[in-house]
Amino acid sequence: MRLSDKAAAAAHDRLNLWAVAVLVSLCALCVLRPSLMADAALSWAVLTYIVGDLLYHAAVPHCQPSTQRLVTIVLHHLATLWLVLHPIAHPEHAHLTLHGTLVEINTLLHNANKIYKRPVLTAAFYASWFGLRLGYCPYLIVVFDREMRASGATPWDYTYTQVVGSHAFLCALNFWWTCEVAMGVLKKKPNPKKSV
Repeated sequence: MRLSDKAAAAAHDRLNLWAVAVLVSLCALCVLRPSLMADAALSWAVLTYIVGDLLYHAAVPHCQPSTQRLVTIVLHHLATLWLVLHPIAHPEHAHLTLHGTLVEINTLLHNANKIYKRPVLTAAFYASWFGLRLGYCPYLIVVFDREMRASGATPWDYTYTQVVGSHAFLCALNFWWTCEVAMGVLKKKPNPKKSV
């Protein structure tokens, strides 16, 4: 039996809340008790989450509000999958996963806000969107660029593109989603000329 679009979205939000809470908890572990083992656990958890969510979206694509959103979410997950394979294959770069995964604090707040609908969660979601997705994430392009160059990678070789290129693509999606929301808000505003 197929869930309605609304029920499918709500089920995905609830599942996502718990899964992302695990990722954020592992981020906290990496910050509080840094170790190669904690970094590796986070990388593998991100990989597991991404593969699981891709499978969920394949089975329940109507959990997203539109085909466009579904496509951008799948592209986001594929880019993240490619990116996280680097620190898994290169343990000396395992700490990069923590940097990239801190943005999931925003995802956690987003899902909590959708489920619990509290003004404080709404405010925290928007603050973390601007701070993490539109501020910190673009800054990480510079951090990842330096890290890759220091390890011998050169711009546009496979390793550099896997890390810096895929992260830059993820940043571009953050700006795309920001524009998508802004355009939706503008469309909903009443036209004062029509009301006269």
